Amino acid sequence: WWKSVFKVGTVHAPLFIEPTGMTKGQIYVPGVHLCRYFVAPGAGKAVPPQSRYFIPDSRLHHGRDNTIMIFDEHGAAPSRARLVYDVDAPALRA
Repeated sequence: WWKSVFKVGTVHAPLFIEPTGMTKGQIYVPGVHLCRYFVAPGAGKAVPPQSRYFIPDSRLHHGRDNTIMIFDEHGAAPSRARLVYDVDAPALRA
């Protein structure tokens, strides 16, 4: 299990997590199950097609601390994982 705290400002752009360096497991934001992810088997070779996971704006506390918890089945550390805003995400444009 890995846990971190992050803040989001007042921008309401689509936010994604990219679990680079992870294998497979589950993500919780803030304390509520967000999704399962599978980006690589235990050996670490990438598995397409999904490499980023959407965090709904309704789950975030703007201007306050947000907690993200990650469980990786093979114990991979999220040292290369990152949160990314994507204002050009085609499926999320109004």
